[in-house]
Amino acid sequence: MSSQQAAPDFRRMIEVATLGEREERVVLTATPEERAALAKRTGVQSVEALEAEAFVRAANGGGARARVTFHADVIQSSVVTLEPVQSRIDEAFEVEFQPRGDADEAKESEDDFSLEAFGDIEASEPPGEVVDGWFDLGDMIAQYLSLAIDPYPRHPGEEFGEWDDTPDKGEGKKAGPFAALKNWRSRA
Repeated sequence: MSSQQAAPDFRRMIEVATLGEREERVVLTATPEERAALAKRTGVQSVEALEAEAFVRAANGGGARARVTFHADVIQSSVVTLEPVQSRIDEAFEVEFQPRGDADEAKESEDDFSLEAFGDIEASEPPGEVVDGWFDLGDMIAQYLSLAIDPYPRHPGEEFGEWDDTPDKGEGKKAGPFAALKNWRSRA
C-alpha cells in the first residue's frame, strides 16, 4: 500500500482568502472522467451526472462554511436481478471547514463534540479541513454522494423470494440457495 493518499475523484479547491462574510454561489459539475472515477470509488456501474450548487462564505478563525445541494444520477446493479437500476439522488448538507489544527482537535474529541465550538452550524458532523488556506469542496460532495447511494438497489416491485431450507419432497417448495452445501462435510 502506498504511503501517499490518492487524489480525490472530484477535486474543487477553494481559497478561504477569496471569500467574504456574504455567501458566494458556486456551481460544480463533474466531468466524464471525474464521474468514472466516482463510479469506481462508490462501487456503482456509472455516475451519469453530478451537479452541485454551493453557497460558501468565510467563517471565524480562517475557516469557511458551505451550504450545498447536489443532484446525481447513478446506475447500479439490482441486488435481486443484477439488472441495471437508475437512481436519482437529491441531497443537501451544511459543513464547516476549519484550519487543519482546529479540525484535528475536533476529530480527536468526537465523543465530546459540541456544536457551540463551530459557531452557528446546525449539523453534528465534524468539520472539513482547511490546508494552507484552501479547502476541497468537491471531495466533501463526493463523500456525501457515497453516503447517499442506496446500498441495496432494486427496481420497484422487485423482492427477494422466500426460501425454505427443507429438502424438496415433491411439494414444490424451493430449497434455499445454500441447501446443497448443508451436508458437504459428510461427502468429503
